[in-house]
Amino acid sequence: MDVDGWRRIFKILKQWGLNHMRFHSYCPPEACFTAADEEGIYLQPELPLWTGKLDAPGDEKRVAWVREEARRLIEAYRNHPSMVLFCLGNELQGQFKFLQNLLGELKQSDPSRLYTMTSNRLWILDAPAKLGEPNMPPLLDDFLVERAFWNKKEKDGMRGQTFFAESPNTSIDFSQTLKRSPLPLLTHEIGQWNAFPNLAEIPKYTGVLRPINLEAIRDDLKKNGLLSQAADFTRVSGKFCTELYKQELELALRSAPLSGYQLLDLHDYPGQGTAHVGLLDSFWDPKGFAEPAPFREACSPIVPLLRLPKRVYTSDETLSAKLEFVNFLEKPISNVSPQWEIKASDGKLIGEGKLGPINLPLGAAIPVGSLTAFLSSATEPTEATIRVSAPEACAMNSWKIWIVP
Repeated sequence: MDVDGWRRIFKILKQWGLNHMRFHSYCPPEACFTAADEEGIYLQPELPLWTGKLDAPGDEKRVAWVREEARRLIEAYRNHPSMVLFCLGNELQGQFKFLQNLLGELKQSDPSRLYTMTSNRLWILDAPAKLGEPNMPPLLDDFLVERAFWNKKEKDGMRGQTFFAESPNTSIDFSQTLKRSPLPLLTHEIGQWNAFPNLAEIPKYTGVLRPINLEAIRDDLKKNGLLSQAADFTRVSGKFCTELYKQELELALRSAPLSGYQLLDLHDYPGQGTAHVGLLDSFWDPKGFAEPAPFREACSPIVPLLRLPKRVYTSDETLSAKLEFVNFLEKPISNVSPQWEIKASDGKLIGEGKLGPINLPLGAAIPVGSLTAFLSSATEPTEATIRVSAPEACAMNSWKIWIVP
């Protein structure tokens, strides 16, 4: 793929509010770095290593190759401003001494970027001997990419699957888990929410690659008399998938001091079987159930967040929620006056208010105040939307609630 091809992908990333791309156990070509330089995208290339154990007896040739490949990658791409992060591979295990030593060598040869040993490790803070390294060396990483912290008795997760253990709310976070991290942390491969396969993608395969998986799904639906409903299956499951992505992103942003997150992918992931985890198809085209603008409400440099203890209320209750902001802009913002309203699906106003003016420092989960609304005007089962906006910061976000008499 040439520079224009990469530039197209990076423009799409920015349309959806993203500014970073990780390359799972590989390093992209020069054209990618050039396009990322031009579009302002942060890159994390990796060595071609995935869950492998290195430095075992008889592994000398492989170790020498890995060390030389790392040196050559840094030498080739070090002058690209987009090469902000560098990682030795995906979910590496085993000989952490060798990996940390290699990390130290790379940092010494070129300290101009940030390094981490692996994207997601079996990170045992209080039991390093379980990793096969009784005398594990000190961390030389500049940052961590993790999905959980492990110890002898528990696993503390940092991905959205945890919110299925509770009734719907927008209050939970993993701030307590983050406090255990000794370094700035990015969450690993969050999202992974699936939609029903998009059979409209099949005609796009015009080269040597056939979408045999999609063809098999199409043929199975046809055999069972369901092919006419395939588009509806994709649309409805895709709407749910989109809502789960919104909840996932907000969960991450409510968690301080998180340094960032890495989605498994924005588009379907064709490299490991069938993984329809994207809001876009394998060609980076829309599937028809998600749009960039609503997605950016929770994926932008500045995001309003609302901590709701639940999403279903009775009309005799008073809704109370805490309002927070994320500000990852270049500088703090002064004199912001957030506005909020609650409207039923028929447009009827249930409540409204205004906060501030306030100042927004840099950071995540910045508390700015509370909102309170009486729900007694809902005299029948009602779907309502809470909308928060901050015109001075060009920010807006919204959440659905349900009210029953």
